[in-house]
Amino acid sequence: MLRKLFIVFVVCLIAFSCAVMRNSNEASKKQKTVPPELPIFLNKYRPLTNDKLAAFMEDWYAWSKRIDASMPKSDSLTILFAKVFHHYQKELQSDISEYIVLPFSVDVIKNRQGKSDTTYLFPRYMKTSKIEPDRKVLYITPEIHTYLSHFLGRLRLNDSKKLPPKRSPINEGGLYTLAGYIPVHEGHWGGYWHLQSIPIVYRIKIKDNGYELDLRTSWYSGETAFVDKAMKIMTYKGWWIE
Repeated sequence: MLRKLFIVFVVCLIAFSCAVMRNSNEASKKQKTVPPELPIFLNKYRPLTNDKLAAFMEDWYAWSKRIDASMPKSDSLTILFAKVFHHYQKELQSDISEYIVLPFSVDVIKNRQGKSDTTYLFPRYMKTSKIEPDRKVLYITPEIHTYLSHFLGRLRLNDSKKLPPKRSPINEGGLYTLAGYIPVHEGHWGGYWHLQSIPIVYRIKIKDNGYELDLRTSWYSGETAFVDKAMKIMTYKGWWIE
């Protein structure tokens, strides 16, 4: 009887150890996927003023480098993002600012045809040093975007549908200075800003035969690029304007 109890105890102990190791590995993977540090440097600049903008940019760049260093090594999606980004940068010739601004994360949708149960969406954190190794690159988060939008002004003050809508005063001096650091474009409908380098890749769809990337090509237009499994940009479709 004691022998049976001992065997049961040993089996349970082994099973428990395996479960702990599996959970530890999963937690480790998550830690490598999700950046560990939010942009808390924003707290130093409340409010952000024109005379503090240079220091703000230095802190933003230092934070972006720390985030990039914490990222896992480059993978196929980062290589894909870099290929499409460079292709459009060369084609559009739109980059004249000191910094390149890339999204903190990109929505990725995996959808195998005929198997809707395998469709899911997740954020992919891109390793910017693998995308632009020779340039100064900034990660922009929703918090940073909102912060800079309020700094620039000209935001809608209410949700009224009356035209023209009321907007906050524009910070012309701040706009001129910030535009020397990063791309700054007012949204087509007004009341918001685009603060990323063109093209703005905002969604990647993983298909059976390749990838589709939804992107913005200007402050008023965008399209979808298809890339095959060999990482060759094949076609463009879904062109749109606002």
